[in-house]
Amino acid sequence: MAEQAAGGKKKYGGITDQSELRSNLRMSCLAVGLLDGEIQAYDDFLEERRKLMAQKIKTWFEAL
Repeated sequence: MAEQAAGGKKKYGGITDQSELRSNLRMSCLAVGLLDGEIQAYDDFLEERRKLMAQKIKTWFEAL
C-alpha cells in the first residue's frame, strides 16, 4: 500500500496518495507506524488498536 500511495502501480484498492492512506489508517484505528514497515507482535498490535478504537469512541461520545 505504501508503494502504491507513493505513485507505484495500483494494486490494492483506489488509494493513491500518502495523505489519503494515512487518513484511511486513522479511520480504521490502525497505527500509522505500519507504513514504516514496523512489524509488531500480534498481541502488541491488538493492544495498540484497542487504544485507538477506545479514543475514537470517546471522541464520538463527547461530540454528542
